[in-house]
Amino acid sequence: MEKTDKYDVLLKMMGNLREDMKDIKEGQKQINELFNLIKILKDENQELRTSMSKLEKRMQRDEIERKNDERYEIVQRKMSHQEQSVRKNNIIIKGLDKNDERYEIVQRKMSHQEQSVRKNNIIIKGLETSDTTVTQDGSSGYGLVS
Repeated sequence: MEKTDKYDVLLKMMGNLREDMKDIKEGQKQINELFNLIKILKDENQELRTSMSKLEKRMQRDEIERKNDERYEIVQRKMSHQEQSVRKNNIIIKGLDKNDERYEIVQRKMSHQEQSVRKNNIIIKGLETSDTTVTQDGSSGYGLVS
């Protein structure tokens, strides 16, 4: 009788071992699935880092372009102001008689403002640095007639 009891105990233990082996195999499958998920997450994390890096570079380029646009607008406003001043003085010239002494004064003032506009536009035509009438700021040596 003892042999059959031992045999029954051994069979029971074998059954328990089989169940434990099944649980171990299931656990190994779950561990493999977790490792696969970790690998996928690492890949996605790398893609996100690459995308973030590209986005940061794009934002830096956009910021530089925005600053350049602002500088351009400032220069345009400055140029526009000077051009309006030239136009305003041009209207004054049209209202004066050429024999009037003030016409010559306004004409010289106009010439100076036009040169200033050209200088800011980096186009100074008709003047060379070897010309003795050119001053250091690029304007001509004309003065007002009193």
